[in-house]
Amino acid sequence: MFFSPQQDGPPVCPHCAATYEDGHREAFSPVMDAWWNTGRGEVPCPACGHTVPLAAWEWDGDGLAFAYLGFESWRGPALLPEFVAELGRVLGHRTRLVRGRI
Repeated sequence: MFFSPQQDGPPVCPHCAATYEDGHREAFSPVMDAWWNTGRGEVPCPACGHTVPLAAWEWDGDGLAFAYLGFESWRGPALLPEFVAELGRVLGHRTRLVRGRI
């Protein structure tokens, strides 16, 4: 699943914490398409050179998330950070809360 609010920030390399500022949309767009179609996609970090799986990139402000399991809620109260953290512990996976409005 692909989750995105209306605004997304630049991706951040999980290896060196460099922000992929210029041209990130052009670099990531075909990889996002490949990930959507195949479940695989990697982007090299221009700062450190590591090849990073798409789902491993951090997104400034958690503006995007790529996952095989996702929950979407249109109504109801906001999820507490403690709940999101506990869900990640129970599932044994990194969790991200993506917020946005249509």
